Amino acid sequence: MPNPESKIIPVWPYLCKIETADSSSVIIATQQDENCILQVIGSGVAVRYKDQEYVLNAQRLLMLGRRTTAELIAQKPPIRYMLLRYRHTFSAPSFDLNHACLQNPSVDTFMGGKGRFCILEDRDNIHLTLTALHDEWEHHRPEKDSMIRYQLYELFIRMARSFHHRNQPIGIQRLRRACAYIQDNYQHDLKLDEVAAMVGVSRSYLTMLFKKNMKRTFVNYVQAVRCDRAAYLLKTSSFAVVDIAAEAGFNSRQHFTRTFSRIYGMTPNSFRLAYHAVYQRSATDLA
Repeated sequence: MPNPESKIIPVWPYLCKIETADSSSVIIATQQDENCILQVIGSGVAVRYKDQEYVLNAQRLLMLGRRTTAELIAQKPPIRYMLLRYRHTFSAPSFDLNHACLQNPSVDTFMGGKGRFCILEDRDNIHLTLTALHDEWEHHRPEKDSMIRYQLYELFIRMARSFHHRNQPIGIQRLRRACAYIQDNYQHDLKLDEVAAMVGVSRSYLTMLFKKNMKRTFVNYVQAVRCDRAAYLLKTSSFAVVDIAAEAGFNSRQHFTRTFSRIYGMTPNSFRLAYHAVYQRSATDLA
């Protein structure tokens, strides 16, 4: 989900490798600022997430968002898989994920709808792009960073195509319009009935579109957009938290703090301090 107020959301891989585990169980976990993409090589495995098990094979990808843990389980080891980890970065090289979302509505709805745990059917040869990216990562060739940036762009488009393969085009079109309207009007008191009428669908149908494709409710999406705007202001301004809350469309500081903490895993003040600490450390490293 893009942030129209933020110029960029810079991300970059810090690991892309083929792993082999001789045990019958492997824990895959992400930290606060990272995501990962995993594809099994060879025999399939089970994936356990929140007491549920899913099948993962060479025709499926596992995607984990930030602060998420899953377990790979094989009846007979070893477990072999390709793992790509990427995270926010404050220095070059970088890939602008915000630009990719703004330029490609299908990528936008995919990023907003995949959730923190997603098993994706490979319906658009995603594995070929992952293999090419891994090959580029492993070798030192001219214009390596440019090639990886191009492959990341291709990767997100292919994943979005696979994600939307079975979705109804008309419904996705209405959902994109609703998301765009929310991003343009997040400061106002947005009502489900009003947004549904604006895009030409019923309240219940728009609710279903959000739950099916975005894996969240209408209210949760509005709150996420508002918190993205707030995060941008926390990073780039010295405004008081109470003023940022109002600018982002929240009617009270308490509601803002509670919602922001749920989405970002820390309070607004802690987020601001953490960002500036990382920024200063990166600037020192580059000096």
